[in-house]
Amino acid sequence: MANVCNKYTVRGCPASHYLNCEAYATHRNCWDVTHKPCCKETDLSKCALCSVFQTGQEAMAGHFNQRR
Repeated sequence: MANVCNKYTVRGCPASHYLNCEAYATHRNCWDVTHKPCCKETDLSKCALCSVFQTGQEAMAGHFNQRR
């Protein structure tokens, strides 16, 4: 699946988070890296509120629907 962490999906994410984010810097998704500077690092249940995570979930759902 393509990277969903980009300048369009980080809207609403503070610059202090995404500018220090390993995923953003290396063009990977947040669920593919170990260090997450956002508030979700210690409580992954909060990821459901994250626009990047939501975009990834939508992309994965679309990918699986196309395969059917």
